[in-house]
Amino acid sequence: LYQKKTIPGKGIGMVATVPIPLGSLIITEQPLFTLPHVASHTLFAMKATVLHEVSKLSKDQQKAFLNLHNAQVEPVSKLPPFVSIVRTNAFGLGVNAVRSGVFDECSRFNHSCAPNAHFAWCEPTLTMHIHATRDIAEGDEITISYLSSKLCVSSHQVRQRDLLARYGFLCKCTVCAATGQDLASSDCRRSEIGRLTEEVGDGILIATNPARALKYCREILRLRDVEVQDAEKPREYYDAFQICVAHGDLARASAFMKLQLKWKEIYEGEVAEAAEMRRRMQRPEEHRLYQAVSRRWKSQTRYAREEKSEGFEEWLW
Repeated sequence: LYQKKTIPGKGIGMVATVPIPLGSLIITEQPLFTLPHVASHTLFAMKATVLHEVSKLSKDQQKAFLNLHNAQVEPVSKLPPFVSIVRTNAFGLGVNAVRSGVFDECSRFNHSCAPNAHFAWCEPTLTMHIHATRDIAEGDEITISYLSSKLCVSSHQVRQRDLLARYGFLCKCTVCAATGQDLASSDCRRSEIGRLTEEVGDGILIATNPARALKYCREILRLRDVEVQDAEKPREYYDAFQICVAHGDLARASAFMKLQLKWKEIYEGEVAEAAEMRRRMQRPEEHRLYQAVSRRWKSQTRYAREEKSEGFEEWLW
């Protein structure tokens, strides 16, 4: 599906050798080694752990590790090369990760603020999966995002500062390469995503004006689509699910949970919590927020509409 190629201004990257449709599994890979999450490690402990883990690798694996990019954002005296390679290339393994992993192939996918792929850790198989979040044309570079959800909606300047400090590069993706009004408009859209997300997330709006909260969820989805933040979109469907459950609307809650599961499976493949999500889809009234605020939208699950049915979007939102 892809090959390693030299990307001007980026070093080594991964380029599609065939068209890759949305949702395709691009790679599944076991880590060269794992260690306690990089962010929680002291330098002394991390150095000892990295040296120990590298010593257990085969010669070919050691070579693969040493060939990974080393951003070396701090002097060698403060950040030894082996540790710097880990800091540059390690992935957090799952949501709220307590461990990080270094990979031969996955660690070579470059960053974009408008990525066309998404990585997800699969705990049952102890492997990292990367799926296409958009249709990828033959010859296009396959990119992922290195940024947290919060940084994804930050301004161009903030993103650049973070990437430079952590990885030693200034992003030149299509978003960051824009100039003038195009760049300003992108920053404005991302700022609006952040503002609306906070409005929905603080809970007050859900209680006082659920219709507006749903409207905000829909607008966030629209803005994320424009800003190519596809992998973040399932979260909005879950927020919408909670809004409906809190006001007794089981029909729409079921539909929103079905959409969340659908898009998580497209972007991540095997979803660890899929069974729980299907249970919520079938019996949303078992959620802790059921009618926690009101019964104003009270409805039954049996009245949930199908996504392809006529008038679905108007009914849903």
